Amino acid sequence: VNTAQWENKRQYRGIIFTNSNEEKKIAQEFLKQNQDVVAELEPMSNTFYTAETYHQNYWAKWRVRIPSFVGLLALIGNF
Repeated sequence: VNTAQWENKRQYRGIIFTNSNEEKKIAQEFLKQNQDVVAELEPMSNTFYTAETYHQNYWAKWRVRIPSFVGLLALIGNF
């Protein structure tokens, strides 16, 4: 949420990337109809940056840990 306490922390801001004027108009209309959603509109960039190696294959790395995590949550009563 874009609030005063987060105003200097861009990584916490909501953002909608648009790829055309039509998408921009749709996003603007959505934000107008949903006042509780706070987001900035930015044009989609043509530049793509590959994530660092440790961010690659996230699902393959975590899917074996998820059952253990769910089991732990069940044991402590938060699931």
